Amino acid sequence: MSARKPAFTLIELLIVVAIIGILAAIAVPNFLNARTKALVARMESDLKALGDAMVMYQLDNKCFFGWMGSNPYQELRRLTSPVAYIAAIPADPFRRTFRSTHDSETTNYDYTSYGPAKCMNAWLLHGLGPDADEDTGVFNLDPILSEKTAFKTLLFQVSNGINSSGDVIHTSWHGLSF
Repeated sequence: MSARKPAFTLIELLIVVAIIGILAAIAVPNFLNARTKALVARMESDLKALGDAMVMYQLDNKCFFGWMGSNPYQELRRLTSPVAYIAAIPADPFRRTFRSTHDSETTNYDYTSYGPAKCMNAWLLHGLGPDADEDTGVFNLDPILSEKTAFKTLLFQVSNGINSSGDVIHTSWHGLSF
């Protein structure tokens, strides 16, 4: 009689494959959500940095620059020269060449300013969010009456799910809440 070599049975191998499949089914969605969360954190950081640059510009120039109807990126480039308030204008990680609210194609964050034409006194920056769709409609911030109203507004909140609708915004309008 020959001695049999020890080996795995087919049942043991199928159990191991099933366990690995279950672990992969649990882990992969969590890794994808972690990537989305990281992009949202990057977006919030970019908007905060742009906002800080806007405030520094305002301190030097006594008011914010107005949006003059061109590409919002061209307007935000004022923050890079002749005085560098920010090293470069960051791109929206969720935006792929998109026609913005202002009818110009851009891959960057959208920018809107409010106030008298001569000297804007409020601004709003926003990015698309994980759904890569513009959900923030028209903002109406009346600086004269100090009333804050928003129309057709949907803001991204992580509590609604990582891939839920909504845009990420940052604004100079203190006390603005939705």
